[in-house]
Amino acid sequence: MLRATYKRLRGVAAKRLRRKNIWSIRPTDLFHSAYARGGGWATETAEDSGHFIRLMSHLMRKSLAVEARADHALKRNAGKRPAPLLFPEEDTKTRSREDTAAVTEALRALQHHDAGCEQAVRLHVVRGHTLRQTADDLGVTIHRVRVDVEYGLAWLNRRLSGGS
Repeated sequence: MLRATYKRLRGVAAKRLRRKNIWSIRPTDLFHSAYARGGGWATETAEDSGHFIRLMSHLMRKSLAVEARADHALKRNAGKRPAPLLFPEEDTKTRSREDTAAVTEALRALQHHDAGCEQAVRLHVVRGHTLRQTADDLGVTIHRVRVDVEYGLAWLNRRLSGGS
């Protein structure tokens, strides 16, 4: 069903982006974000291609809402760099070796779990690169960096708090 509706869904994504006057996201990226959000479920539960398109359209709307919240959060911070999740380089004397080892091990585990996500977290959060710098360095979109960093931080937080 996905192959049969792919072109039409990209058109739906382009229409949504034009209607919202959003030019920072490509229609393909919006579609892929929506598919990652629940496209597998939509493929399995859709009764026909029209139903699948409606489900995917709803997921695209949700993806745009997430993007809008992220943009609003960036505006609230007035372009400030994110606070380092791990440890700023200047703070090396006050942190314990155990904390440093735990963070290093968690980053290695994230690299094995999702290498692209780990690179985004390392560049944006640890080294303090902007979203644009990180996207340029990795050759991906800013939206992809946001998704990877958000997921990576959640994954690291769970790992460091004792989750599996």
